[in-house]
Amino acid sequence: MADEGNIITDLSPGAAANGADEGPAAGIISQYVKDLSVENPNAPQVYNWTEAPQIDVQFNIGASLIEGDIHEVELKIVAAAKTSEGT
Repeated sequence: MADEGNIITDLSPGAAANGADEGPAAGIISQYVKDLSVENPNAPQVYNWTEAPQIDVQFNIGASLIEGDIHEVELKIVAAAKTSEGT
C-alpha cells in the first residue's frame, strides 16, 4: 500500500490475505563515501567577486554486480560554479 496524502492506495491488489510478500524486495546493506574531492582554486579571492556564478550540476548513476543478488549502485555528482572572473 502507498499513502498519498490522506488517500491509501493498494499497489498490489492480488496480495495474499495473510499479508505475505509475493514480489521481489530491495534493501540497503550499507552506505559509504567512496571518493570525495573539493576544489576551490581561487580562494579566498572568489568571495570578493560580484558576478553571480553559472552553476552546473551533473548526476551519473551506475550499477555493478558484486555477487549473487548483491549490487553496488554508484551515484556520482559533479558541481561547478563559474563566472567570467574564474572558476
